[in-house]
Amino acid sequence: MSKRLLSRLANSPQLPVIVLAVAFFCWNALTLRGFFTPASLREFLNLMVPLGCLTIGSSMVLVTGGLDLSVGAVVCLVNVTVITLMGKNYGFSLAAAIGVGMLAALGIGLLNGLVVGYLRINALLATFATQSVAAGAALWIMPRPGGRGSTAMVKWFKSGWLAGVIPTSALFLLIPLVIWYLIRATPFGVWLYAVGQDEQKAFLSGIRTRGVKLMAYVFSALMAGLGSIALLGNIGGGDPNVGMSLTLSAMASTVIGGVSLAGGEGDALGALIGAVFFNLIIYTVFGANLSVFYQDLATGLIILLGIVGMTLYKQHNVRKRRDFTG
Repeated sequence: MSKRLLSRLANSPQLPVIVLAVAFFCWNALTLRGFFTPASLREFLNLMVPLGCLTIGSSMVLVTGGLDLSVGAVVCLVNVTVITLMGKNYGFSLAAAIGVGMLAALGIGLLNGLVVGYLRINALLATFATQSVAAGAALWIMPRPGGRGSTAMVKWFKSGWLAGVIPTSALFLLIPLVIWYLIRATPFGVWLYAVGQDEQKAFLSGIRTRGVKLMAYVFSALMAGLGSIALLGNIGGGDPNVGMSLTLSAMASTVIGGVSLAGGEGDALGALIGAVFFNLIIYTVFGANLSVFYQDLATGLIILLGIVGMTLYKQHNVRKRRDFTG
């Protein structure tokens, strides 16, 4: 049994990111004072959750061979919508404000799916345009940072527990992961990979490729909306630019996690491990006390090495399979 497990792990597309995540975790535990404590690990989880939500959503789009550059702007739009509706001028309850915010995310997801899936516009161009739409709407709603969310929600997110065992912030990752794998176990999950591997063959086999893409973009937008609620649990206020940097972070984490940009390969768990690795890098760079002028450079170089390493590992596995079969 152990040999079979080791064999599956050795051939897993997520092996490089697992090794990297474990290595950086151990490095931080050894070099950063207080990192390996319950309070610090809980804080790490809380800060990682928003990016984790985005990577889970983005993984479904990438599996279909698509790309979603609007997720960061969706985070901004949902954030300012919720905070504005909870303000004195509107007086919405937290639940009602979140509901409206998630409807806004759904709207962007539907727009992406219709433009990419049904109008067949290039995903890069389409989602870049909808990114501008969502970001512009966020700035129109809240031109500058401000407002205050629910202090009870922030406390629940940052320090609450479910059954005294599971941190409440972890629910923002566990529930989407369960949904993702439930979808994967259905015929629709098979269609996702079929569209990503060869859209034309999938269409000729009777798969409604347009509908598959539409649902993938809707899922991605809803996960971005969920990530925005998690981010609100961290910061407790509104900011029209709060999520813009998360777009490329989500893309990098997803690719490092084994999801192919060409489509048809990878899953949400690998993407989530990629998000863990990404956040560990941030801890490592900040812990090294580098000048702010070099932090982005160091972070970028490490991410680049991770992406290159993942690509080379995939190519090695492809050659091994070809040699075995041929």
